[in-house]
Amino acid sequence: MPATRTMSTKGQVVIPIEVRRMLNIQPGDEVVFSVNESGEVIMTVKKKTKLADLIGILPPGNNNERDFDAVREKARRTMSVRKHTAKED
Repeated sequence: MPATRTMSTKGQVVIPIEVRRMLNIQPGDEVVFSVNESGEVIMTVKKKTKLADLIGILPPGNNNERDFDAVREKARRTMSVRKHTAKED
C-alpha cells in the first residue's frame, strides 16, 4: 500500500488516511521517526494517555479523600516555595 505525499515548505507531510486508520493514529498521539542502518524510515506511534486508561493504576489501599487533600496541600506549598525562591534569584 505505497502512498506518496509531498513535503511542504515548512517540512510537514500529511500521513495518509489509510495509514492513520491502520495504526489508529488519533489527534494528540506522538509519531516518532527513526532511520535504520539501511536508510529506511521507521515510524512508530506513541498513544496519548487518556484519563480512562489510568483508572486502576494506583494500588488499592489508603486512597481516601483526606489523603488527596493532604497531597494537594503539600503540592500547593511546594509550588509556593518554588515561586518565591524563583523571585529571589
